[in-house]
Amino acid sequence: MMVYATTKEVLQFAEGHLLRVLNVPPFVAWLRREFWHPFAYIAEGMGVFIDNFFKIFFYSIFFPGLVAYISFKLGLTSDQIKVNSALGLAAAFFVVLFSLPSTFVHSGVRDSYVQALTDDLLGRLSSKAELDALTDNLGAMEACAGNRVKTLRWALAAVWGAALFGYSQSMAVLTKLATQNQLGELMTGSINFFVIAFFVGLVPLVAIAGYRRSNEIVFRGLQFACNEVARKFNEEAEMVKQTSSNSSLQLAHSA
Repeated sequence: MMVYATTKEVLQFAEGHLLRVLNVPPFVAWLRREFWHPFAYIAEGMGVFIDNFFKIFFYSIFFPGLVAYISFKLGLTSDQIKVNSALGLAAAFFVVLFSLPSTFVHSGVRDSYVQALTDDLLGRLSSKAELDALTDNLGAMEACAGNRVKTLRWALAAVWGAALFGYSQSMAVLTKLATQNQLGELMTGSINFFVIAFFVGLVPLVAIAGYRRSNEIVFRGLQFACNEVARKFNEEAEMVKQTSSNSSLQLAHSA
């Protein structure tokens, strides 16, 4: 089998394992990949952001609450308690923003995920050369996926820009035509529009972020798995080399 075909199968396996969908009939797999998996894929990436959100939410309550409780027990004044609570809130954001690299550089990739990908690669590859070719192919595919994310971002920015420009032009015309009594209603409608536009615009932004994070999980997981496979191949090569060296020494002693 061509390494290119193997790379596509490996990528599909990584996606399926991430979404916990494996060993389904081909037609059902196609239907799910086309119509359901995109939603699940985005949701999987958003799960990481949700976890971080709950972490920030918990810290932003725990730190100020703890500081306020200690300040109250120490008999500080109300103003001092407020100041200390604000400092506690600042400390909460500080520990989240400056988390240690070991807590986030893995991109949400779990050990079990890397192990599953490693086992799959070991069942498909038989040499270091195949692994190197597959790694190069994955790099090209990751670049393609990254370009998709960039395109989505630019498209969203263009839509936002066009919508804001059109809205500003229409508001300029309406404010000139509106009477004094209509200006209040116009301003109220403007505020409502911005509130609705904010939440409507937030949906595709979050979807793109979730899509990007899922891509990171898949490709980082494959990268980590490839490193594990490379280590195993190197260990096997070292064992073969050592065995050959021992055999040569035995032959030399026999001679």
